[in-house]
Amino acid sequence: MKFPSPRDSELIREYVLLPLLLLVLARDQKIIAQSSIKLKQPYLDTLQSAMDRVMKDMGRIRQTLRSRGFRFYEETRDDLGIYVKYVYQGYHHTLRLHWEYLKGQVEMKLKEYLSHSYN
Repeated sequence: MKFPSPRDSELIREYVLLPLLLLVLARDQKIIAQSSIKLKQPYLDTLQSAMDRVMKDMGRIRQTLRSRGFRFYEETRDDLGIYVKYVYQGYHHTLRLHWEYLKGQVEMKLKEYLSHSYN
């Protein structure tokens, strides 16, 4: 059985993680937009910039994985986390990421994307 390289495995985790980050950013953007903060536009601009970068990275990762022969065909969310099934070089693989892990990773990515919004 052929297994993904460590770099491809990292891309697969990001493939699962980035849509969650996008949901968090969109939710926060909605909350700030509806808030009574006096100067909300800088916050909204920062969130939008981060969301744009996340979407761009999602597209790049999706294209990279496709070009390397990965095909994702199922994603399931349950109480434990996210379960992903994919095919790589004719072999079926699965990946389970637990919510505790995902929460920590989303938080780290959130800090990364928000800090780069000003660069």
